[in-house]
Amino acid sequence: ALELLERMEGGAAIDEVVLARLAGTKDVGVRVDMIRVLGERRSAGAVDDLLALARDDEPKVRVAALRSMRRMVGPAEVPALIAVVEAEPDDTVRAAAIAPLVSACGDDPAAGELILDELKQATDPRDHDVWTRVITAVGYPGALPTVQAGLESDDPEVVAYTANRLADWPDPAPIESLLTVMEASTEPEVRGRTCAAVIQLATRAAEERQRPDDVLVGWLGRASAAADSVQEKRQLVSGLARVHTLDSLRVLEPYLRDPEVQGEALYALLSIGSPVAKAGHRAEVAKLVPEDSAIEDQDLRWRVGRLRSQVEDAE
Repeated sequence: ALELLERMEGGAAIDEVVLARLAGTKDVGVRVDMIRVLGERRSAGAVDDLLALARDDEPKVRVAALRSMRRMVGPAEVPALIAVVEAEPDDTVRAAAIAPLVSACGDDPAAGELILDELKQATDPRDHDVWTRVITAVGYPGALPTVQAGLESDDPEVVAYTANRLADWPDPAPIESLLTVMEASTEPEVRGRTCAAVIQLATRAAEERQRPDDVLVGWLGRASAAADSVQEKRQLVSGLARVHTLDSLRVLEPYLRDPEVQGEALYALLSIGSPVAKAGHRAEVAKLVPEDSAIEDQDLRWRVGRLRSQVEDAE
């Protein structure tokens, strides 16, 4: 029945039926279901109703209202959403407000300034965290210096927290600052968090072609010096697999001998090797292709064998 309501034609008339059902019951489960229907229908006319429900006495209703409005809000709703966050005592509900706030801000500079003002005025750590999460997900350029200031703290926990948040920035603008801290720090947690942030930003930049290949490989190559954990090395290898250049292959080379990530590195070799060989670097690829006896996984062995044949045939 809910799916039928979600798909039913009729626009505002059906929305009114859903809103009437919502207003006519105290059953929390039914109210949450009706709110979700409004969200699935993207009922723009119900935004004010959802904003009112975001202040309901029942936390489940507040969370549902915030989640459902994510695809319907714009800059005009930012002040109301800020007010919802400021009045909300429940951290779970506050967290649910982040996505609609990010969506509402979009790339509107005025909305970004409103969030930045909240961040600058925040004295409670809970408030500071919410506004930092919103502003980093929005990626408002004017806020970057304020957020990056946390990297200069004498407290390693503050630096690590800032690195975590900057990892969510939608473009690689924070990378150089993160690399500077990573390369200068002797604190394992700081090095690890900044390294992970650099890898995440560089990988996203590679996926979205936000920077030239040589710049991307340069970042990943510098990050490799601090990539100590298995997770960091896996993420680094994954990032390299998205950049099909000889320099990327050179950064990948030591991971092909690393038993902790050798399988992931071989898959990256498959991704990088073919285009690099076609670009005229067959010998460089060929020397990195292992023998079949060194590969346990049958499917991977077959795939590497195909790459080996391609390189040999080209020669």
